[in-house]
Amino acid sequence: MTKSLKFGLNTIIVLGYLGIAIGYFLFLTPLIFIIHAVHNNTAQTILNSQTFLSLPSQHQVTATAINSFPNWPYAMIMSIGIIITVWSLIIGLKALTKILDHISDQNYLSQANLGELKVESTKIALSPYHERPEVPNNTFPALSSTA
Repeated sequence: MTKSLKFGLNTIIVLGYLGIAIGYFLFLTPLIFIIHAVHNNTAQTILNSQTFLSLPSQHQVTATAINSFPNWPYAMIMSIGIIITVWSLIIGLKALTKILDHISDQNYLSQANLGELKVESTKIALSPYHERPEVPNNTFPALSSTA
């Protein structure tokens, strides 16, 4: 392995570990939504924020609409979404750094790499968004002559 390739791999590994450390600090971001819900100013924060969609012709929002905004459900849904996203980011970065560590050690086809890939593919396969129908005999129904 050349020096430049080894340096590049080590750089990516260090950036991966840095990303994992930052990811653990990102678990604190749901506290922002919970604090806004406690102070009952979630709707006002959304209205004043530049990151949310606001149409130029509709600047006026009534006080009853702001007061009836569901602060706690919004805060909980946003918090759960952030936690799931950060958790998946950390898992992906951990798998990447482990695989790159093995490649850096010139251990290309190790059982550890295979284990990391199996763990990650299992997590993806168990996701409800990646459901795949069973196909008999590795054929596609549209391509078989009996379909």
